[in-house]
Amino acid sequence: MTDAVGDASTRTFEVPDPADTTGSTLLSYRIRSLAAGGRGGPDPADLKRWADFCAECFAYKPNPPSAEYFERHFRNDPDGDIAMTRIVEHVGEGGGWEISSSMRVFRRRLSTGGGDGETISAGGIGEVCTSTSHRRRSLSRTLMADAIDTMRRRGMELSLLHASPALRGVYERGGNYSAVTSPWSVVGVRSDGPSNSFEDGDDDESGWTIRCARFPEDAPALAALHRRYSESRFVCVARTERYWSEYLSKELGETLQVLMAPGDDEIVAWKSLRDRGGRFQLREFGVDTERCSAGRALRLLLRKEREEIGAFDLHLPTPVLEELDPEADHFIDWERGGIADDDGGWMYRPIGEGGFDMVAHLKKAKHLIWPADSF
Repeated sequence: MTDAVGDASTRTFEVPDPADTTGSTLLSYRIRSLAAGGRGGPDPADLKRWADFCAECFAYKPNPPSAEYFERHFRNDPDGDIAMTRIVEHVGEGGGWEISSSMRVFRRRLSTGGGDGETISAGGIGEVCTSTSHRRRSLSRTLMADAIDTMRRRGMELSLLHASPALRGVYERGGNYSAVTSPWSVVGVRSDGPSNSFEDGDDDESGWTIRCARFPEDAPALAALHRRYSESRFVCVARTERYWSEYLSKELGETLQVLMAPGDDEIVAWKSLRDRGGRFQLREFGVDTERCSAGRALRLLLRKEREEIGAFDLHLPTPVLEELDPEADHFIDWERGGIADDDGGWMYRPIGEGGFDMVAHLKKAKHLIWPADSF
């Protein structure tokens, strides 16, 4: 059975009932895309129903995302696609269709990190969830095969996802994904108390200002600086001005702060922090290195946290740490040194024949998916 939903089809399928050891009992499901509403967007009721299901599935987490988070995550994504949000349903006790499992494909472009502006069309697998009463029925495997087929038909060159250590083997064996390593480190940041406000070598920082990012007016400068700082050097998510304005601005909110140069009021750097249970993660950073060193930019941007919180641990990409100077950047506790805390959870799979082989490419390029771009 097929009927049009978005530009993907609805189809029914059957799986063996795991409770029946004879394998003779089959359970019926259907797979479909998120239903369409007006102007090509999602049907509001179907989007809410899907978001409620995702929130229920992820309720076990220490800080579970709300249904509003999943709905906002979809609506704010300029590349959100109802046909790439796939849902498996079963017939409930009342005779109506109820959601059993879901998976979303995030349409993204990745930079190759070669400094030439080249990008790759990619599909990110995220928001994978199955209700507890419908596990052990290969529903996620069915959704994965469906997602890969959808990406292949849309001409995508590779797929990526982020997996916990417990699930990496599942994606390696069942999805042909390969894990890569992103180098991260943890360092101590010194407090900025009265006796330590300006360490040796610092100036009085006259004229530099920090404010929350403003959209859409800041989007052109941030997009251009991100291309120069991250996209030219790393395999990372390539960002458009619209992505900054509609997605990152909502995801990061007031945590996204920009550093303004003295006199000309131009953005020189930006950062966003998030508390990760006793330490802070630099989930977003960039700097115009022709006008300001990475160390000076970080010191200025972290001034408020150092004054209000005192000393703290900072989780940051190792390539950023390597840009800092122990002789000049005294806000780092260099005596403690940096502790490696690499992220091995990003996984890639080429799509189709001739798909992009990320594992081979990363033998000559660095990998950095900023946490702000995670899905």
